[in-house]
Amino acid sequence: MKDLFAGRTANVQADARRQITRAKNAFKRLYRTQVRAAKQKRAAEVTLITSVRDRGTEYIRQMPVR
Repeated sequence: MKDLFAGRTANVQADARRQITRAKNAFKRLYRTQVRAAKQKRAAEVTLITSVRDRGTEYIRQMPVR
């Protein structure tokens, strides 16, 4: 009887460890995806800001000098 419960306990513990590992891996994948998306968004914003700055600089350059 003791062996039966010891075996069941070991199976439950092993299953719990597998579930924890799967949850951690899922979280890591989600985190990496979110970080990648944030970096892409930041790069797009930098590109937009640079474009607007360059356009403004060009407009200023075209203004007549008094």
